[in-house]
Amino acid sequence: MNQWFYPRGTLRQGVWDTVVDSSIPGWKHTGMRIGDVKDSPRFTILPDLIERVIYMLHGSTTTVKYVLDGSSTEETVVLKGRQSVFHGAVDYLYLPINTAIEFETDGRVMVVEAPATNAKPVQLRKATDVPLLLRGAGRSTRQIHDFGGEEHLDADRMIAVEVIAPAGNWSGIPPHKHDTYDPGVESNLKKSITSSWRRIVRITRKVPPIRWPISAPIHRTSGNLMKFSKFETAMWCWCLLVITDLPQRCPAMTCIS
Repeated sequence: MNQWFYPRGTLRQGVWDTVVDSSIPGWKHTGMRIGDVKDSPRFTILPDLIERVIYMLHGSTTTVKYVLDGSSTEETVVLKGRQSVFHGAVDYLYLPINTAIEFETDGRVMVVEAPATNAKPVQLRKATDVPLLLRGAGRSTRQIHDFGGEEHLDADRMIAVEVIAPAGNWSGIPPHKHDTYDPGVESNLKKSITSSWRRIVRITRKVPPIRWPISAPIHRTSGNLMKFSKFETAMWCWCLLVITDLPQRCPAMTCIS
């Protein structure tokens, strides 16, 4: 295990299958955790300074119970799931900082995380209301489930979307970087990516090197976390992209990986 590769199980914390958070050296602006019914049907998150979006990767339903900061009332929301990440959008629940959370599931659940300062309102977006966007053209075409973009989620720090890239398509064209703050042009973003492949056929070729190294943490459904450069694939690819920008949220920034 090193900064580029985390074998399956090395990011496990208790009943959580995977946890990406500030316990990883140098990692502090975004995070995620995955709960799987194979490990436990019930998961708990204590109040802290992290805003979250909860939704199902696969399975039928997840029942979320939560208590907001300053309240003694427990609220309950039932999230509907899907057969797999390749079967459309699902219900997404945004919960603000300092919220006590417990959920029970019959499948696999993603919890998207970002450290935040301001408490935003609870937001539930049903699958039928999730904006479905197309980006690129030709072999750069990909579909975006924009449940957590700046225009569609009133979050403090988080920007998060799901991306579906058809077999053989590029998912990060044009090549880009985001390590410098230049207002209106570029924002120094921190991002994490979770990916899943429907059917692995082959890796056809790597992208020629460009001036800036392009790499990102990847959590594959095989259970490994790794960093690698962009490559062209002959497989259907799904990924969750989570971004926090350091000075402010950046609505003009679109990063697809």
